[in-house]
Amino acid sequence: MCRVALIDDVEEQYEKYKVMLEKKGIELIFMEFIPDYPAIIEWLLDNQIEFVLVDYKLNTKYQFQGSQLIQQINNAIPDLQCVLFTSNTSDDDLVMDNLKVDKSIFYNDPEKYNKFIEMIKQAKRIFRNRQQNTLEDYNKLLKKEKLTALEEEQKANLYKRLVSYGLVEPIAEELMETKVEQKMDKLIQTIEKYIEDKE
Repeated sequence: MCRVALIDDVEEQYEKYKVMLEKKGIELIFMEFIPDYPAIIEWLLDNQIEFVLVDYKLNTKYQFQGSQLIQQINNAIPDLQCVLFTSNTSDDDLVMDNLKVDKSIFYNDPEKYNKFIEMIKQAKRIFRNRQQNTLEDYNKLLKKEKLTALEEEQKANLYKRLVSYGLVEPIAEELMETKVEQKMDKLIQTIEKYIEDKE
C-alpha cells in the first residue's frame, strides 16, 4: 500500500478522501498541525511517506503557504514527490502547473480521478527506484577511505533518509559523527585545556 500524506489546515474532507483512496490501495495519513519545516520533514520521514498532497492555503494554522512547504520538502527529501492539492493556485509560481491538483478531482470526473490515482502510484514507484539509487550513492560513500567535509555531510543526510525508510540498519549516533565534527570537538578540548593551564 502506498503511504500518502495530506497536509492541510482543515481536516473536514480527510475521512472522505481516505475511504476513497483506500479502495485504490492508497493509505492517506493526515498530518496534525506541526508549526515548522524541520519538524514536518521529520514527520514525513518517521511516517515513511511516499507521496505528499499539500493544500495551497495553509494560513489558518501555518505561517507559510503550501507551495513554500513543497519547496522545503523538495530541498530536504528530493526524491519525494509532492503536489499542490487545492482549489486556488492562480497566483503561485513556486510549483509547476502539472504538479497542481484541484480538490474537485475526487468528485467530478472519474477518468481524471483514475489518472490521479495512477499518478500517485507512479510517484511511489519512482520514489522507491530513486531510494535504491540513493542507497547506491550512500554505499559508495561508505566504501571511500577518505571523505571531504561535503561528502561527510552528504553521507549523514543520505543515512537519515534511508534509515527512516528501513533501507539501512540504524547506527549509533556517535558513529555517524563526521570526522570534521570529531576534529572540532578535539580542537575545542585542546583549547579548553590550554586556557585551564594558563589560569
